[in-house]
Amino acid sequence: MKKGIPKYKLVERQGIHYEVNSTTPFTGTTVDYHENTELKERNNYKNGKEHGLQEEFYDNGQLENRGNFKDDKLDGLQEYYYDNGQLGYRENYKDDKLDGLQEYYYDNGQLQQKTNFKYGSEDGLTERFDEDGNLIKTEEYKDGELIE
Repeated sequence: MKKGIPKYKLVERQGIHYEVNSTTPFTGTTVDYHENTELKERNNYKNGKEHGLQEEFYDNGQLENRGNFKDDKLDGLQEYYYDNGQLGYRENYKDDKLDGLQEYYYDNGQLQQKTNFKYGSEDGLTERFDEDGNLIKTEEYKDGELIE
């Protein structure tokens, strides 16, 4: 796997990232480390913009979150984890807006909530569950508005 360059060696000019003292938009991978030398984050760039897989890690080495970018915008699956490694939530993005299913989990792994989004607005069924997995509430949304 590519190691990447230290993140501090990039500068941003007018929304585009460059290596220090360079006039060519950066394409490649950057890395940053915690004080204990564990990997803190890894970011990919293409033509000076975040593009591809991005990952952040807790100082114990456990994955904290990962997601995909396309031309500096969230695009695709994003996942966030508790420091015990359990999935905290996952959501989908399209063009930097929530789009599709979003799921939140309790730290015990039990599903807490499922919500559907359409281009940034709640759209469809939302279900909430207690820590034992029992359905406790349902709501229906259309274009971000609660349907009564």
